[in-house]
Amino acid sequence: LNDDPRSNRFQGHHAPTAGVLYSAQTHIGYEYPGLNYTSASFAHEDIGTGANGSGPCASCHLPGKSHTFEALELDAGVPVAIRNQTLCNTCHRGGTPEVTPARLISLKAGYAQASTILNNYVNNLPGFTNYLNLAITNANYNDTILVPNNAYGAYQNGKLNADEPCAYVHNSIYTRRLLFDSIDWMNNGVLDGTITIDATAFPEAAAWLNANPATGTATRP
Repeated sequence: LNDDPRSNRFQGHHAPTAGVLYSAQTHIGYEYPGLNYTSASFAHEDIGTGANGSGPCASCHLPGKSHTFEALELDAGVPVAIRNQTLCNTCHRGGTPEVTPARLISLKAGYAQASTILNNYVNNLPGFTNYLNLAITNANYNDTILVPNNAYGAYQNGKLNADEPCAYVHNSIYTRRLLFDSIDWMNNGVLDGTITIDATAFPEAAAWLNANPATGTATRP
């Protein structure tokens, strides 16, 4: 992420789905120095890339040449079916987490709640006092002394959900790490590799980040 010049909107192109999917090439979020944001287990960018494949976007969003471009079948806005469930099942089956409409609903809620936690820290709300004890706003984000780069990066990562609400499925590992590290940093200005989530207030975020049910402690994904 280029932090010079800074911006008060997400610096990646609006609705940066491809940028998130190909994060190993784009590095579209704010990546904290020295940390790894790639994973050998991530394979979504390889979907449909065989000799006769149509690539990941068309494979998921254009099954049967349907020009709705919707990967999900919705009923009153609620996912009831995955249009290319067979494709998902080629990897997500058996011992791996199955991809179902219900699971996607839960993952989406976890992503949204984790984003809320991060933005609560960015805004220095009660119960989420950040290490600067400062609300980062459109009025001060560009002050490099008041808001150091890592804090500005958290401010930027907190905008990802609004610009790419499906990042949790397009690149779940990358998205989890961006939000986790941002929360970790804003809490005390140190990348401890652990955060604590109030599982009563944010149960979906706790589940999405694999927090310990008893303690609320989560380790870096």
